[in-house]
Amino acid sequence: SVPQAEVARYSIDLRSMTGGRAAFKMHFSHYEEGPTHLAEKIIAAAQPELTHRAFGWMEDAPGEISGFLADGYTQNNAAVMQTSVVPTVPAPTLDVKLRPFALAGDAAERDWSALAALSVATRGEQFEESDYWTFARRRVECWRNLAHTGQGNWFGAFLDVADAGPRLVAALGVYVEAQPEAGERLARYQSVMTDAAYRRRGLCRALVAAAA
Repeated sequence: SVPQAEVARYSIDLRSMTGGRAAFKMHFSHYEEGPTHLAEKIIAAAQPELTHRAFGWMEDAPGEISGFLADGYTQNNAAVMQTSVVPTVPAPTLDVKLRPFALAGDAAERDWSALAALSVATRGEQFEESDYWTFARRRVECWRNLAHTGQGNWFGAFLDVADAGPRLVAALGVYVEAQPEAGERLARYQSVMTDAAYRRRGLCRALVAAAA
């Protein structure tokens, strides 16, 4: 079998080599993990401006990552917790307003722009701020588009700041599967983030409960 990405020009090359006499048929065989060099080639062709890439595997199907590590990728392990019931939690120790993001009008522009700024402010230390802004805006635009399709939304903790109005100090997204499976739709919390100046105030747990 041959990876689909490698047969995109096969018919053109085949005709060129045989003077237009040869033909071929292609049919699906199976899915399998592709080699690292092909993954890099496909991603680079589709999104040449990208400078950061991430791949994910489930714990019960970790995949073969040695090729990625050999090419300079870093492996990070993340724990994913799940529950069917979100318990009642204490109110945060900071006087904030918890609410979903607006989806239209000037309020929406303010909310989603504030989320991009919060994403930049809480980025990892290894990322340069100037480079991270482009990534943050594109990611927020993706989240916003999903919210418009009814697949979820973001929730924020807004603190009233004198002479400045509401300030987004913490946020999280929650998104659901497009189609139910076995009568249920799984939801996933997305990128819980809190401004460093307002951590350990109970904002994250309050947002988890508010978004449930």
